[in-house]
Amino acid sequence: MVSARRPSEAVAGSLPNRTTTVTMGAATHPMENLVLDFLLGCLILTAVVGGLRLMIRAERKKADVGPAEAPAGALGASTEEAADLPVLGTSALLIRYRDSSNQESERRITPKKVRGMVSSGQLQISHIEAYCHSRKRARTFKPERILQAADAETGEVLVLPNGLADWLQPRISA
Repeated sequence: MVSARRPSEAVAGSLPNRTTTVTMGAATHPMENLVLDFLLGCLILTAVVGGLRLMIRAERKKADVGPAEAPAGALGASTEEAADLPVLGTSALLIRYRDSSNQESERRITPKKVRGMVSSGQLQISHIEAYCHSRKRARTFKPERILQAADAETGEVLVLPNGLADWLQPRISA
């Protein structure tokens, strides 16, 4: 049996009585309504946060889909826009790379995705996502850390930094 006033029943000018006593069987539990109110508040908060996460994910998907679905002439556009473009084919590069700990290594990579900006038709690469045959797993490479690059099939040496973008541009699915 519940015996107390709810906050909505409080008399004007008085504080609501929050020491509700709930009798369940032989045991009496003071403040059980406070615990239940707290749990209900947590449940509502969790639902709101979950809804916000879904909205944020949907907005991110919209942002990610935009550049990838750009028309074929997107690389010739005169405006600057973010690019997250898949690389077609299985062409490989031989690179000499300096990692974040300043260690140099030679690697054979197969680019899968290019991230960067397209400005006045020129691709400015910020990251290359590629399969690294040396490490036998996907890796992300920063172009400024690539010291030398050559086409693995033809042996053509790429003049950095523009040669890398020029080599990748015809292989990009825009």
